[in-house]
Amino acid sequence: AFDFNTKFSSYDFWLGKSFLIIADNYVAQNETFQATSTLNSIIEHSPVPEIVTEAKQKLAKLGGAPNTAPADSVKERKR
Repeated sequence: AFDFNTKFSSYDFWLGKSFLIIADNYVAQNETFQATSTLNSIIEHSPVPEIVTEAKQKLAKLGGAPNTAPADSVKERKR
């Protein structure tokens, strides 16, 4: 799926779907931190509303809320 990003990055819908599948795989492997991070990234960066909606639904099932902190504030907390 990561290779998909290189070959088909202009197809935003399918790129988003591939990362939703990656998040599902993380959940299946009990890697909830990775799944949550992947879903938050989709929510923050996908230009496709359906993909964002699906990511939010999956995140809600994990018990998380979308990361609403601006990227700059996240960087500030890490310093």
